[in-house]
Amino acid sequence: MGLTPFADPAILSHPMTTEGDRPDVSVVLSTYNRAHVLPRALDSLLDQDHDHARYEVIAVDNNSTDGTREHIESFSTRASNLRYVFEAKQGLSHARNAGILAARAPLIAFTDDDVRVGQNTRFTADGRNIEGRVVRVSPTIALRSE
Repeated sequence: MGLTPFADPAILSHPMTTEGDRPDVSVVLSTYNRAHVLPRALDSLLDQDHDHARYEVIAVDNNSTDGTREHIESFSTRASNLRYVFEAKQGLSHARNAGILAARAPLIAFTDDDVRVGQNTRFTADGRNIEGRVVRVSPTIALRSE
């Protein structure tokens, strides 16, 4: 089961989701040529005490040339909540915007490729808190109405 990258974030298409199967939080992890630290970050995000259906991890490859995609794909067999997005325009803002476009949850959080999130980190969609080193963005950006 491989991951299918999005070649152009401007034309992302998402499977139709209902309120019942949409995650509460989309965690966007942007990375560029940091394949050597990426597995630890992904391990920590995916090894949570929560039901994987409650949150998704969107790994945005910002035009890496060091095997980043292969590292992310190696996690796909154990993580149904992991999604891969490719963003050719380099820069953190481009990568985060691609993650925002790919997100299915009403709340979007960002983390970095060198951060290890604690195993019982709470990703909550109540609009009040996200614990750990994952930061909630402005509600005008993060909260979406559909």
